Amino acid sequence: MPIWQAINHAMSAIATGGFAITDNSFGSYSFIIKLIGIFLVILGSMSFSVHYKIFVQRKFLEIFKNIQNRVFYILLVGGAILIILINFDKSHYVNYVFEWESSLGTCGFSAGNICFINSCN
Repeated sequence: MPIWQAINHAMSAIATGGFAITDNSFGSYSFIIKLIGIFLVILGSMSFSVHYKIFVQRKFLEIFKNIQNRVFYILLVGGAILIILINFDKSHYVNYVFEWESSLGTCGFSAGNICFINSCN
């Protein structure tokens, strides 16, 4: 990913804005870039008070003490597992998890044309 696109995508992921420079969002990027995008959107989905406690006060376990984060992680992991099980015969698991996490974090990024449960035309 070129540096200009990386800066814009990182700022948009942290702000959970979902604005992409390219017309297909994250669809043409590699597996690693999508994983980094997932990580950034997860960071952007956490509250700023938790950011402060983790990065400034160094209270790393605060991630699990906050009920909002616990529910978010349960939904994230549970939904990802369910999506992978439903689409077990397909091989693009990162795209499915990327889409799930982007929608759960209300970001709006897309990983490309994804068809769920044989509903493709």
